[in-house]
Amino acid sequence: MDDESEDDEEVKEVHPRLALHRVFSQQLSTLLGDFCVSRTLPGAPDPGLQISSPSSPSSPPLCVGLPLSKESAELMKTMCLAPFGIKSETKPHTMVDRPTWQIDARNVTISNNPAWADYIDKSVIPILRNGLGVRDVLRVHLCRVVLQEPGSLFKPPPRDISEKESAAAGTFATLIIQLPSCHYQGGIIQVSHKGHVTVCPDFSKLSQSTNTHMISFYSECVHEVQPITEGYRLCLVYIVSRSDTAGPRLAVPYKLGLINEVCAIVK
Repeated sequence: MDDESEDDEEVKEVHPRLALHRVFSQQLSTLLGDFCVSRTLPGAPDPGLQISSPSSPSSPPLCVGLPLSKESAELMKTMCLAPFGIKSETKPHTMVDRPTWQIDARNVTISNNPAWADYIDKSVIPILRNGLGVRDVLRVHLCRVVLQEPGSLFKPPPRDISEKESAAAGTFATLIIQLPSCHYQGGIIQVSHKGHVTVCPDFSKLSQSTNTHMISFYSECVHEVQPITEGYRLCLVYIVSRSDTAGPRLAVPYKLGLINEVCAIVK
């Protein structure tokens, strides 16, 4: 009788359905999310972007209307510099053949439309949580505004530079919000992680003059922006962090371990 009970217990333990149920129950969260997420944000409000000149802070700020026009972009260029260099050395991007213009968040105000903050909290952050597979309460912090013109592109910087912004407690991802722009073409974004590559939709083909778009990816990822071929691309760049900074840093959802376990069960 005891032998039969032991046999029954052994059969139950190795039954594929029970084993799969246990694995998926314990590790279901690893199936949620990916290393990057991108969306078009129809109906996103105008953030009411204002930019102050770093070299002349007492001058009236520039109010950037949307969709971004060539005239507004040219005015922005007079107020922006983009860092380009290695480690502590910084040079304006005008010294290289990849013109990209940047201004620090300290010289940026988003206040003309209170609906923007509400939209970030109620629409964008839920996309981040679902798309990146995060259950924690998240917050975003604007770190810079980036303007790109024809010929602009982005190649990954050395790792020690790209990690500076992700060093803050709880920070684990980057959020890029691309604002509406007139006659913008090119600039397709590619994100990669451990040999896996995601090419984001060509936002320039998706009603760029009226729609706002977003892409977010984990800090461990590498991203590239293909050359802008026409018009101007205007982006708000945020860092993404958990509200609770005490826990371990969030990492890219890793599904390979779960896949291996399932394969071992069904062999």
